[in-house]
Amino acid sequence: MLNPADVQACLGQNVAGCRLLEIIGRGAAGAIYRASQVSLDREVAVKFLSSRIQSPGEVEGLLAEARTIGQLDHPAIVKVYNAGIHDQIPYIVMEYLRGETLHARLKRESPLPLLAAASVAREVALGLQAAHARGIVHRDLKPSNIFLQQDGQPKIIDFGLAFTLREGPRVQGGTPEYMAPEQWAFGTIDPRTDLYALGLILYRMTAGRNAYAGPGDKLREAHLRGDLRFPEDSPPLPEPLQDAIRRLAHRDPARRFASAADAAAVLEPLTRPAPPPLRLRRKTAPPPLRLRRRRFRP
Repeated sequence: MLNPADVQACLGQNVAGCRLLEIIGRGAAGAIYRASQVSLDREVAVKFLSSRIQSPGEVEGLLAEARTIGQLDHPAIVKVYNAGIHDQIPYIVMEYLRGETLHARLKRESPLPLLAAASVAREVALGLQAAHARGIVHRDLKPSNIFLQQDGQPKIIDFGLAFTLREGPRVQGGTPEYMAPEQWAFGTIDPRTDLYALGLILYRMTAGRNAYAGPGDKLREAHLRGDLRFPEDSPPLPEPLQDAIRRLAHRDPARRFASAADAAAVLEPLTRPAPPPLRLRRKTAPPPLRLRRRRFRP
């Protein structure tokens, strides 16, 4: 039986036509390997569910994640190529990404340059719009679920808590620092829930810290009743950027952007450098007229 945790035993094995080459991620929930898809001669990532936690619900959750991402085709969303069960171990074959998560980037550089932060937020908003158009809500958007490729293109990853509006969520969940008030209050979750998380991610990228922090009860109260304040010990953010963050992360879903596409449209001008100030050329006065005297002979 395949054991994803036993790296040496897994290397070189063939899973669904993919030869496992090296482990690139491992946690309590499972492991991710870089692999070669032999038939197409391309690199892929193979995600396995840990053999220790294979309840029927968790197996279905992994396969549901694959079905969810498989419906989507957008540059800002990781691609899924295959999914199934191999030797009693559930797996997903995904696009192999080179780069780092936004979480890793922020650990070594924070805050990000404003243009870079706005560009990441805009691209993620466009990816969310593609998901929302198919009735899919991510529900766990956070820096560790946004992957920055080497060319700068962000990708939304890990749709493990995503659900379709038609079916509704299978379980409650989210990451406390980025959970919308309606998640804390067990209210109605819809695409605007993802916009709230995007607003707090944009805050984190530009302010250099999370908007809300603290233990569970304090964090819950901050999301439900706190005011979004920008740091006073750092240079103020441009007003258009502050306005975009406040609207994305408003406590009232009705006062957020109506759609991720609307948010992307507002963020787009913020991804361009400000035009240089106009330099007015001083007009120079014309030289004075010089009159020549003419002598008249009598």
